[in-house]
Amino acid sequence: LDIRELYMSYYFNNSEIRIGKQVHSWGSVDENSPIDNLNGYDYYYLLLGGSEKKLGAYSLAYDVETDYFYDLLGATHKISFVYSPMHNTNRIPVNDPDYPIGLPSGSSPTEETTILNDNNPAEYALNIKSSFNFGDISLSYLGLYDRLFNLSGLTIYTDESFLGTVVEPVPRYSYRYTDVYALGAMLLFDDFTFSFDYALFESN
Repeated sequence: LDIRELYMSYYFNNSEIRIGKQVHSWGSVDENSPIDNLNGYDYYYLLLGGSEKKLGAYSLAYDVETDYFYDLLGATHKISFVYSPMHNTNRIPVNDPDYPIGLPSGSSPTEETTILNDNNPAEYALNIKSSFNFGDISLSYLGLYDRLFNLSGLTIYTDESFLGTVVEPVPRYSYRYTDVYALGAMLLFDDFTFSFDYALFESN
């Protein structure tokens, strides 16, 4: 049994708190937004559009809407925060004859062959969206790990006779930690709408 979403939601004043397994959709553009990375993807359904290919993430989400600065800026604001206590990865077919794209048997990362670059696997994100008469402008920050592993090396050792170096065919994987700083907008004109997302990625 695999439930994509199952969470509790509590509304109070102009705020909402959600906790559980959730699918998040961030960004100003409809598809392939560089900041829409809070969920992993299911490669079994990669050809589907929108959130249908996303995996639910166990997370805490908080949204609040305010017009506190309306007199100064002429805009209302929505602040969104997401926290996940665990690293969320993509689901990749492994040794599946019914799926033509996947990993061969034995090459899938395990706890013994995979490392995180930090002792804390938690991921989090913050988004501030301001709504004006001419459209929306948003600023975002995400702190998360790669959704796909990276090949970081092979195990190397010296044989008992010290005659040379032998490469053991056991790959080692790692997930880079990435800080994402993003700017997005959806601008309304009389005859058309212009949307964009721009993100700067800093990975370690």
